[in-house]
Amino acid sequence: MIMGMRRLIVGYAFFLPALACVHRSSEPRLGHVQWLTIAVTLVEKENYDVVPADDAERLGCKVSALSPICSVGFPSSEEDSAFRAEVVRLAAHANPHCRSLSSAMRQNLPQVRMYPRALVTDVGPVRYYGVGHSYKADRVWQIRIARRLTDLNVRSLDQKARTFRHEAAHTLGASEERLLDWSAEEFADRCS
Repeated sequence: MIMGMRRLIVGYAFFLPALACVHRSSEPRLGHVQWLTIAVTLVEKENYDVVPADDAERLGCKVSALSPICSVGFPSSEEDSAFRAEVVRLAAHANPHCRSLSSAMRQNLPQVRMYPRALVTDVGPVRYYGVGHSYKADRVWQIRIARRLTDLNVRSLDQKARTFRHEAAHTLGASEERLLDWSAEEFADRCS
């Protein structure tokens, strides 16, 4: 019986590797070739529409139709989530100015649109990047936020949320410069 077991084990020892070799691939081994692995991220396609005619006149699109602010699209799901999270965060803020900003942001969230890149303006030796603007059209505030500074320089979600705070502050009556109350910059910075 023990001899039979030994023969069986020896038989398996010889045939098992042979059976395993049957399934080997016949790919040639190329020692000089290195494989590259590229990480692929799923990105939502950015769709932009031309701004309506009334807005186009207000924004100067009749003069310069290729301006980045003349085409707008809805926020991506990631941007929309960041904006909604910012509204919730500010609703629980200790400062009453920030809580009122949260209400303004919540009210104006449906009017937020994104444009592809900042509006670049050179004044003398200084270059300015217009990353957001807000205006009233038919008694409804419109808020616009740039996705990028340039075609290759994407803005972070935090930068876009800061711009949203700044532009929503205008809907509360905040100006660019401090007059009687907080300026739009102060809302954007102090509520961060």
